[in-house]
Amino acid sequence: MSNKSPYQILGIREDASFEEIQAAKAALLKSLAHSQEEQEQVEQAYDMILMQRLRLRQEGKIPVPDRIRYAERAFEAEPEHPPSLVRSRISLPLWAQNLLDTPSTQDLVWPGVILLFLMLWAAFYPASETGPSLQLQLALAFMASIYFLFRKERRLFRSILLALLGMVGGWIVASALLAVVGGPQYPEVLQLLITFVVMWAVTAFLR
Repeated sequence: MSNKSPYQILGIREDASFEEIQAAKAALLKSLAHSQEEQEQVEQAYDMILMQRLRLRQEGKIPVPDRIRYAERAFEAEPEHPPSLVRSRISLPLWAQNLLDTPSTQDLVWPGVILLFLMLWAAFYPASETGPSLQLQLALAFMASIYFLFRKERRLFRSILLALLGMVGGWIVASALLAVVGGPQYPEVLQLLITFVVMWAVTAFLR
């Protein structure tokens, strides 16, 4: 076995690809597991082939494949656009990045379903002496907002503050809109519906 060339030892052609050389080496090492001496000869033959290939490549006698030749150039050209994305993400202050959320489908749908139910309840069954009070409907929306906010970060006090912000902010926005547009037959119901929309936005897009 020692009188053979490295290619004969590995059982490959002299123009074999690097993948074929590796595969031949792995197969021989596995089949010669009983003989450490023969395994060493395989390792030596493999090293000799690699050294020979490296020397010939440096001398220009073996062409470098395009996927290797241009790999570094492609890698360097790739980050041309991503930095703009990075800059857009870090353009916001840190407190804003920690406050804003990219909601999942569940974060959008489930709060929307609950608040939509409360909106329909308030719209079709406005408060009366025998019906539910607007305060009850608003309290249920407030608790739902706390629950969905708490699911994101597991921070109760922060969730309460954000839910309170959504409720108070929504009420102020609704009051301002009604003052400009003019009140319908049930102004408190419309005010509650607008408040629910603002609470949904806070619940979905803040954390």
